[in-house]
Amino acid sequence: MLLDPTIAGSILISSCCTFEKAEEEGSVMVGLAAFGPKDSNPTSSYSTLGQGSKALDYSNGIFDCQSPTSPFMGGLRVLHLAEDLRASLEMLPTDEKEGLRCQIPDSTVDYLLEWLQGHLTNGHISVGGDVYQERLARLEGDKESLILQVSVLTDQVEAQGEKIRDLDLCLEEHREKLNATEEMLQQELLSRTALETQKLTLMAEVSNLKLKLTAMEKEHMDFDRFRGSEEMIQEISDLRYRVKEMEDERLQYEKKLKSTKLTVMSRVNRGESYEKDKGGQVLEMSVCGVRKPCAEHLSLALLGAGQDELVVLKRQLENRDMELERLQNETQLWARTPEGKE
Repeated sequence: MLLDPTIAGSILISSCCTFEKAEEEGSVMVGLAAFGPKDSNPTSSYSTLGQGSKALDYSNGIFDCQSPTSPFMGGLRVLHLAEDLRASLEMLPTDEKEGLRCQIPDSTVDYLLEWLQGHLTNGHISVGGDVYQERLARLEGDKESLILQVSVLTDQVEAQGEKIRDLDLCLEEHREKLNATEEMLQQELLSRTALETQKLTLMAEVSNLKLKLTAMEKEHMDFDRFRGSEEMIQEISDLRYRVKEMEDERLQYEKKLKSTKLTVMSRVNRGESYEKDKGGQVLEMSVCGVRKPCAEHLSLALLGAGQDELVVLKRQLENRDMELERLQNETQLWARTPEGKE
């Protein structure tokens, strides 16, 4: 069973005077092996005792404090406390050791160092002083090295902290940029959706306008066709009127031709009768040479004039017939076309 290092140190300090008195009386003799390497046997450190010492009652690592041979009696008590202090310090971490070391008074530390580094009453010279000095110097060097390492690590930690802060700032900036980019993306999506809606609306309007344009073109074509049909109807009416006029003229020419023929025939007949009426008054120069040629000449003159007039009338009639036939053909052609049918 190990004691608390603080309690063990207090007991060790309080028992220093008792240990000095025991050394002067020669009641105990202890070697330096008590502070050397720890033996596996707990009772090995107490194998060498002075005059009048008795066997220690040690059972299961616990000394009986009520027995006459208890280590808490005199010098053995100091040895037991020193051993417990060493074992307890070995089990403590370094920072707690440093804390306990700072709590020990300087006078006590000086006395313990002087006692540990001095000569013992049995004539053995303590060689642990140099070792402790070397260990102390080595510990001081280790301490300085650790301090340097701590300062270097502190600088590294500060540098890493600065880097971490810079990275945090960069991360915050990137987050802000990401948020701004996401907002811009949302706005772009909204604007694109609005544009798509406008595009669909415009496409619908264009389709409606195309339908209206097609309807207007159809109406325009119907109007043009109707207007053309009206013009063609008017032309057909004009042609029919002209045909009718020409037929009337043809009838008039035929009537005129008949009347002319009748006139010519009547004139010829009247010429013969006139000759008969005037035959007695004409000088008879000769029976066959004079009267007969005069009658024939008059008949031929009247017949030639009538024939010329008939030829002219026939030509005019033929021209009218040809024009009438042409107009009839055009009328039939217009009537056969789709525009004329409509």
